[in-house]
Amino acid sequence: MTARNSVPLRGRDAELARIKRRLQEVAAGVGAVIVIEGRAGLGKTRLLEECAALAAEMSFRVGQGTEEPGRSVVELEALLNALFGGDKPLLTRTSLHNLQVSAEQTFWLLQDIQSLIEGAALKDRLAICLDDLQWAGPRCAMAMGQLPYRLASLPVAWILAFRPNQGIQPVLEAKNGLLDAGAEYISLGPLDTPAVAEIAEDILGAPPDSDLLEKATGVHGSPFLLTEFFRGLQDEGLVATTTGQATLVTDRMPQRIIDSVHGRLSRMSPAAKHLATLAASLGRRFTVRDLADMSGTAVSELVEPIQELMDADIFKESDDRLAFGHDLIREGAAASSPTAVRRALDRQAVDVLIARGALPVEVAVQLVDSAEVGDDTAIAILLQAADDLGVTDPGMAAELATRTLDLAPDGHLLRGPLVAARVTSLFAAGLGEEGKRFADSALRSALAPKEEARVRLSVPVCSIFPPRSGPTKPEPR
Repeated sequence: MTARNSVPLRGRDAELARIKRRLQEVAAGVGAVIVIEGRAGLGKTRLLEECAALAAEMSFRVGQGTEEPGRSVVELEALLNALFGGDKPLLTRTSLHNLQVSAEQTFWLLQDIQSLIEGAALKDRLAICLDDLQWAGPRCAMAMGQLPYRLASLPVAWILAFRPNQGIQPVLEAKNGLLDAGAEYISLGPLDTPAVAEIAEDILGAPPDSDLLEKATGVHGSPFLLTEFFRGLQDEGLVATTTGQATLVTDRMPQRIIDSVHGRLSRMSPAAKHLATLAASLGRRFTVRDLADMSGTAVSELVEPIQELMDADIFKESDDRLAFGHDLIREGAAASSPTAVRRALDRQAVDVLIARGALPVEVAVQLVDSAEVGDDTAIAILLQAADDLGVTDPGMAAELATRTLDLAPDGHLLRGPLVAARVTSLFAAGLGEEGKRFADSALRSALAPKEEARVRLSVPVCSIFPPRSGPTKPEPR
C-alpha cells in the first residue's frame, strides 16, 4: 500500500506533460506563464506542488506562495512569500529594505522586485508558483500584469493558480491579459473513472469493486473529496478486501466526510451555513425560490450568502437552478444536523417541493422517511405516489404502501385504500402468495366489516378470499 502521505497524483498526466513542455522552453532561456484554473477540491494546489517538484528536478530554483482569503489587504503576500520565504529563498530577505509602501510607491517597489528577479534569473532558472490568486488584492494584480511581460526574455516560469470567475476586477483583468498574451491555460475538470479507481487502490491497497466505484461517483471526480472518502472508509472499517478487491462492508457516510463538510461550513457566515443546511433537504437541484420558502426570507436577502457558497464551490449553477458542488457535500451537510432536526427539515422541504409542482412519486422516499405517525397530508401524498407507481413499479408501490401503513393509525380514513394499494401492487409484482396472506390478515384484523367489504370490492383479486361470514355450503358432488 502506498504511504498515507504520499498518494501519487492521478488523472493529470496530460496536464503535467503540457507543463513540462513549457518548463523545457524556460530552461532553454525563454520566460513562460502557466495559468491553472479549477474549482475547489479539483486539485489546483496538488498540481502546483507537482509543478514545483518537477521544476526542482529540472534544476529550477523554486519559490511558492499562497494568497489567503480575507487577507487581500496584505498586499503582494503570495509573491513576497514566493520570493523571500522558505528555507532556500529565491532572493535574500535584506534585498528590499521596506516592503510596506503606499499605493503611490507600488510602481517603484515592483521596479525593485523586477531588478532582483532579473539578477537571480541571470544565475539560475526560476519557477515562481502562486496559488489561490482569486483572493489577491490590486497590487498583486498589478504585479501579475507587469512582471511576467518585463521578464519574458529571462528563464522565469510563472505558474499561477485561480478558481474560475472569482476575484476582484483587477485580478480578472490581469489573468485575462496573460491569457491573451499566450499563457498556457490549463483547466482542471473532474477525474475520470480510471483515475478514481487508481486513487481507491492507492489508499485501500486493492482495486475497488463495481459497487464501491459506483458509490465513489457521488464525489463527481473531486480528488480532495475522493481522498477523504476512501480514507474515511478505511479508518472507520467500512471497507474490506475480499477476492482481491476492496468491497463496502457498511454503506454509510464516513464521519471524515461529515467532519470535512462541517469544517468548510463553519468557515462560512452564519447566513451561508444556515442556507446550506436548508438546501440539503431540497435534493440535488433547487431554485432560489425554494431556498426563500424554506428560510422564510426574501430572495433579495439570499444573494450574498448564495454568492458566498458559490465562491466556496459548495453551491454551483445547474442550468436555471442551483446545486451542490458534489453529492457528498450535500450528504455531509445533511448529516451535520441532529437527526430530529434533519427529519423536520426534510418534511418541510417536501411541502415546499409539492407547492412548486413536484410529483408525489418525486418526494415519496423523503416524505415516508420524515413524516410522523398521523400526518394526514403525508399519508395522502404517499397513497397517491403508491397508486402512480402501481403501473410502472408495483414492487416499489407495495413497499411504499407498507411503510405508509405504519404512519396511518388504526381507524384512519386512508388505511383501507392503503391496504388495497399494497395488495394490488403485490399481485401486479408477481407476489401473489404474499398478497393473499397479507390481504387475508390485513382485511380481517385491521378493518371493520363495512370497510373490509369496500376494500374487497375495490381489489378484484381479493374476490378469491371468502368474505367474513358464516361457513360456506359445500359444493354438490
